[in-house]
Amino acid sequence: MTRQSTNSFLVKGWAITITTALLAFQANKPGLRIAAVAFLPALAFWLLDSYFLQQERLFRHLYNDIRRKEPATEPFSMDIRPYLSREKLSRVSWSITLRTFYGLLLLLTLLLFAFSVFAQK
Repeated sequence: MTRQSTNSFLVKGWAITITTALLAFQANKPGLRIAAVAFLPALAFWLLDSYFLQQERLFRHLYNDIRRKEPATEPFSMDIRPYLSREKLSRVSWSITLRTFYGLLLLLTLLLFAFSVFAQK
C-alpha cells in the first residue's frame, strides 16, 4: 500500500510541475497552442493517478477477503481480477480527492487559457 500512495504523491507532484512549467512558458510566449497543451499533462496524470488508486483499492479488497478467510480466495493469491467490477476506473477517477486536486489544476489552466485568448485580442 505504501508504494501505491507514494506513486500517487509523485504523480501529483509531476502534474503540478509539468503543468506549471507549460503555463509559465506560455506566459513568456503567449500562444493558444501552448495554453491548450497544458491541459494534456493534467488529464494524463489524472488518469494515471486514478489507475494507482484503483490498484490500491483492488488489493485492499483482496487483502480483506484473505483476512476474513473467504473460502473462494486463495491465501497467497495476488489475482485482483475478481474485484474489477467493484472498482471501475471511471468511478475511482471521480473520487473526492482526485476530483478536487485535478479539478482545481484544470480550472487554473482553463482560466489562464481564457486569459491568453483575451490577451491576444
